[in-house]
Amino acid sequence: MKISVGLLAYNSENWIQDSAGCLRPFVDEVIVLMDDATTDKTEAKALQAGADKVIPFTWKHDYAYAKNLLIDNLTGDWIIILDDDEKLSATGALKLTELIKEVDKDPLIQGIQIGRKHHYPMWTTDEEDYLKDLFPDFHTQAFRKGNHYTGIIHEGVIIPPEQLIKWDKNGDIYVHHHAYKGDREKNETPHHNYYKDLTEGKTFQEGEHVF
Repeated sequence: MKISVGLLAYNSENWIQDSAGCLRPFVDEVIVLMDDATTDKTEAKALQAGADKVIPFTWKHDYAYAKNLLIDNLTGDWIIILDDDEKLSATGALKLTELIKEVDKDPLIQGIQIGRKHHYPMWTTDEEDYLKDLFPDFHTQAFRKGNHYTGIIHEGVIIPPEQLIKWDKNGDIYVHHHAYKGDREKNETPHHNYYKDLTEGKTFQEGEHVF
């Protein structure tokens, strides 16, 4: 049984080594799908972190399209998808891959949901850094090959609840999300441009909401 990790990336040189490298010791394959508008050292740093390859693609303002293209390039029986501002702790990464190997024994289970902790603004896994309460924000983070994403912006893998494992035991497996608070445009170079459309006077619905 083979486990693959896929990441989407755009101008992510400050984060991609953590994102691409956190699961590298525990999986068989890491592939990064990189927006071809990237201008920084994302590709070099992803490869330094152990990515097997970095594949450029043209962003089409559709998250599901991008993640499904990423899935098509992964060869694992199980797939873990991360954004370039997400990572797991070493303990969480090990436990998630161990959980996948255990769940793989039950052919009815198609995916695993784990929680996400949002960091404002530091990129660490220190106890004091994340919000005290784990958001009720569970995502299908790992799934069998053959499942796909839907949704242009708020994309997700559609798997029936009875075919999912929701891991909320002990809080020992979760994704750390390097979220932002406040006006990123003024304080630092954005790597996702979530707020770019707002600073140009567009509403959320009018904006492209590109990553």
